[in-house]
Amino acid sequence: MVSITGGTSAKLQTSSLDPPPHVLIGTPGRILDHLDRGNLILGQLNALVIDEADRLYDMNFGEQLEDIIRALPRKRQSLLFSATLSPSIRDLARDTLKEDSTFVGVVDSAIPDTVTHYALRVSTCDRNERFSNEKYDKLLSLVRALCEGGEPGIIFCNTRDRTDEVSQALHREGLEVATLHGGMEQTDRSKSLTKLRCGTVHVLVATDVAARGLDIDSLSFVVHMELPGELTTFLHRCGRIGRAGRVGASYLLADEQQEDELVQWRSDPGLEGDLPDLEWLSDAEAPQPAHSTITSPQFKLLVILAGKKDKLRKGDIIGGICGETNLRGEQIGNIEILPNATYVAIPYEEARRIVDQLNNARIKKKRRRVHLVKY
Repeated sequence: MVSITGGTSAKLQTSSLDPPPHVLIGTPGRILDHLDRGNLILGQLNALVIDEADRLYDMNFGEQLEDIIRALPRKRQSLLFSATLSPSIRDLARDTLKEDSTFVGVVDSAIPDTVTHYALRVSTCDRNERFSNEKYDKLLSLVRALCEGGEPGIIFCNTRDRTDEVSQALHREGLEVATLHGGMEQTDRSKSLTKLRCGTVHVLVATDVAARGLDIDSLSFVVHMELPGELTTFLHRCGRIGRAGRVGASYLLADEQQEDELVQWRSDPGLEGDLPDLEWLSDAEAPQPAHSTITSPQFKLLVILAGKKDKLRKGDIIGGICGETNLRGEQIGNIEILPNATYVAIPYEEARRIVDQLNNARIKKKRRRVHLVKY
């Protein structure tokens, strides 16, 4: 199985395409790029899967997707997944799928029943494309309180600039923060998600690129700095929590304009999806931090400069770390092995000592360089 996406070297990806992989996963732009270069020969392809088709069109990948489909053999199995059926998606389905195709509709809430929904009123509106001081102060207090539970969450913003603004401000306060939006390089986006999955950050600050397709069981809360443009996006944001039966909480910071939008959503019968009931909290009822200092995440993220190409396996890494330090296997968190690097979640308070002991230590009979990922 090979993954090809933008933001990484196309030249390095070319070597992974010969011989052709059994399964190829990729973004439309990079797949089309390799097709144009002659690096991809798809004459033997027998199955096409288009996931999140509506999002691909929302992100203006529709034309590229259609170019790729025209390059594929007509005799194949095709599967198309989409949360909505816009005219563009219906046209894509008509052109891509067979006439006798089976359509399976899933009628279900995007939000698990284990999620509770709250809202906090903000009396001052945002000005000049910046959040009001009142909204930011409420956000900081709320996030500090929620992070004391030891599990990470997501803060959603509507624009890339606002995402960067909130991320940088929280980082200055001493929080461990990861950022995710469409303006970042693919390698940086992947690293942010690794930090989140490994439990090494308090929060991920993101645009709605994280509202769908993100399935991380450990997430315990989401905070909406503002309402998105559509109700369905709001529902998908809330659906990032409460996974696998876990309890989660959604918090909306709403000024007067946002409250008016909520009223419009609730009264519009033509909207797809139902707005969940919101419990409005006063300032006294909102979660408050119990400690004067910020509670650290459970883990720090260690990177080992070796990976799948070095034939590393999780057992090798756990054995090597435990052999060089006094850690027990159960103290090590998530391990993600990439082609040329491996990310390991190690106990936060002992991270520096562990790095000092591991540098140039032998893992699978070879000395390896390691360091902590910067935030």
